[in-house]
Amino acid sequence: MKSIFILYFLFLIPTVFAFKVAPMSQTIGDRGQQSKSLYYIENDSPYPIAIEIKVKRRDMDKDGKEVRKSAGNDIFIFPDQLIVRPSEKKSVRVHYKGGPTSNSEKAYRVIFSQLPIETEGEKKKGSSIKVNLNYVTALYVSQKNYKDEVILGRATIEGKKLVIPIINKGKRHRVLKNTSIKLTWGEGSSLKLNTKEQLKGLEGANLLALKTRIFKITKPKEMKNIKGPILGEITFQN
Repeated sequence: MKSIFILYFLFLIPTVFAFKVAPMSQTIGDRGQQSKSLYYIENDSPYPIAIEIKVKRRDMDKDGKEVRKSAGNDIFIFPDQLIVRPSEKKSVRVHYKGGPTSNSEKAYRVIFSQLPIETEGEKKKGSSIKVNLNYVTALYVSQKNYKDEVILGRATIEGKKLVIPIINKGKRHRVLKNTSIKLTWGEGSSLKLNTKEQLKGLEGANLLALKTRIFKITKPKEMKNIKGPILGEITFQN
């Protein structure tokens, strides 16, 4: 009985056909040659892989939840479906056609999804469960003069949490790296937060253009019986 179970389990081992996509994040312009770029797909597996590419407009709420909407005809992808043979590397063209980005850069997701495909080798082996891979890449359409402008809003205390609003007033996104926050309150009281433990959730956070993110972290023990506003400033690695 045990050997039968092992054989059954082996037949159900997921089949994962590996492929790579590069780059995972890129910025292009909104006109001319600068509005065109390439993605590269490489098949590391011994079997052909079918790939479908879709584009979504990307937004984010104040809690960091990503919202994806239709990109309309903003982004042209060619080809949007393709077969990549074993050890083969293919390119996919991306071209922005959505008009000038007059207010701020636009954020998109370019999603590479593996489609189910049955090979002759699989037919001979018998049943299997396919695990299809997805790559979700970041694409930004921007202008060279666009800059981020990240500032700290007024922090508040909610129970055991310190609530920190971080505002990107600029026209370009910003990924927070090596972040440091200095808070001041009362008559000369101050505190600097600069470790991953203190700023849990901030490191690597993406602030899209003209967006506000709200971060809730454990209230530092130094912040007791605070009266009046909590002000501060934020610094990070450029």
